[in-house]
Amino acid sequence: LLLFLHADNWLMQSSVAEIKEAANSKGPIFGGFYQRIQNDRSLYRWIESGNAMRVRYRGLVYGDQAMFVSKSIFESIGGFADIPLMEDLDFSQRVKKIVWPQLLNGPTLVDDRRWVAAGPMRQTIRNWYLATAFMMGVAPSRLAKKYRRHDA
Repeated sequence: LLLFLHADNWLMQSSVAEIKEAANSKGPIFGGFYQRIQNDRSLYRWIESGNAMRVRYRGLVYGDQAMFVSKSIFESIGGFADIPLMEDLDFSQRVKKIVWPQLLNGPTLVDDRRWVAAGPMRQTIRNWYLATAFMMGVAPSRLAKKYRRHDA
């Protein structure tokens, strides 16, 4: 089983046990965790709920949800695409054709700095724009020019 965790995310102590329990089911697994953005404003609870609904109803797990996957699935689809942005969305789109993702309680804790810096609504709209553009076929290299990296 492989786990992919963003540098600005943290797992709860119980997360390993949750993944082990999910892995005990027969067959391949794929999924992520419910998020907890590290900010007390109620708007962030709405963002977290929307992200959970994206996993449940659209089958799309993003990298900031502590994505986990069976090693066999990862290898069978060739891992992550070598693209500068949206590699988690691309990966999730390919894996959900094999197995629908699980959403574990976790939560994974997410640093709020990007939302605070841009404003939570502006950042959320920016994220939606990038994801939608990618799904409509806009090249990741073009989208990467519109996305400020964490290390920038």
